[in-house]
Amino acid sequence: IEDYISAKEFFKRYTEDPKLADKALLGLAKAEYFLGNYHEATIPLKRLLRDFKSSSAINEANLYMGLSYLKISRFKEAAEYFKKVEPPFDKQAMIGYGWIALHNGDLKSLEAVLQKLDRKDFNEPDTALLHIKYLAMTGKAEEALKEFIKNLKLKKSMYDIDKADVLIKANKFTDAETILKKFIDRSKKLSDTIRAKKMLFEMYLTQNKTNEALKIGNEIYFYIPADDMRLKLYSIYMNSKS
Repeated sequence: IEDYISAKEFFKRYTEDPKLADKALLGLAKAEYFLGNYHEATIPLKRLLRDFKSSSAINEANLYMGLSYLKISRFKEAAEYFKKVEPPFDKQAMIGYGWIALHNGDLKSLEAVLQKLDRKDFNEPDTALLHIKYLAMTGKAEEALKEFIKNLKLKKSMYDIDKADVLIKANKFTDAETILKKFIDRSKKLSDTIRAKKMLFEMYLTQNKTNEALKIGNEIYFYIPADDMRLKLYSIYMNSKS
């Protein structure tokens, strides 16, 4: 993390240099991305794409715009940028399309992406995770969990939420709950905390633990004022009254 913070400060110094600004803006954006600051990553990228249209950095900028929007669940915008990506970054963009298909529940499109990948592509943790999530979604949760556990690159804490997701699909709720609670305790980003609490909320509903679900639901409702969330909470209240 400290390396990315140092890189961020380094690239900032050159964002106004006419000869270096395009590369500096890309470097700054990538530093923000790898720090998990996905919205912040889009700011220098937008400037790069607007002001340096003939730069050799444009192609990679489109890729990181797509990846950044993917991370903040703005899938339509992510797809628009992935469309613009050309070799040598086209395979990373295709994997990005795979993640969009996963989030949309489009297993046919996800399968098409996975079939186009080489074995070596699955050495990358995010690509391996995409395949594991596919297994979990297609009723092979136990196989998915085994793949997750044996992949050493997925042992980093940044993948804890993903591990909890696979555990939930494998009906290993106690293990998932432990991971999610620990994640919430050490989380420094509100968006990550909300995501983990929403997973707990859905898991408690699956287990009919209405009191626990209600407590978590009330904590996150302000941040997820969607109709689906409102209906689930209303249903819990009504069931508790009857």
